Amino acid sequence: MKILIAVAADKTGRTDVSDALRCALAVAETLAQNGYAVSMLQVDEALAEDRDALCSALRSEQPDCVFNLFEGFADNPAGEADFAELLEGLALPFTGNRAATLRLCLDKQKTKQLLSEHHIPVPAGICLRPGDTIPEALPD
Repeated sequence: MKILIAVAADKTGRTDVSDALRCALAVAETLAQNGYAVSMLQVDEALAEDRDALCSALRSEQPDCVFNLFEGFADNPAGEADFAELLEGLALPFTGNRAATLRLCLDKQKTKQLLSEHHIPVPAGICLRPGDTIPEALPD
């Protein structure tokens, strides 16, 4: 079985990005030690923005599964969901959440509402948009 590990390329020196790459290397080592064929795709911003090139890179690896550690980039919070959506469109099995779930998690108010509707306790809070007035107290 061939596993492709997808992770953001570290060109920033940011700790969170370099931690993800260290994690990817540890996953690769563990999978290889257990007999899996492993390759790694480091996705930089240019590759992430070029959908055709990204599709080609993914297809050329011919993975049986993508170990998805790609979390997008700081200036594009939807990038993580976009990547999962691309994997779904290519019908590549992958680890982690589906694109719809990742998109939902970006909308904290909608997520909170959905959890509440299913009787899952959530902390009190409010959603403020630009220009909103901050209330004196939280609503009940």
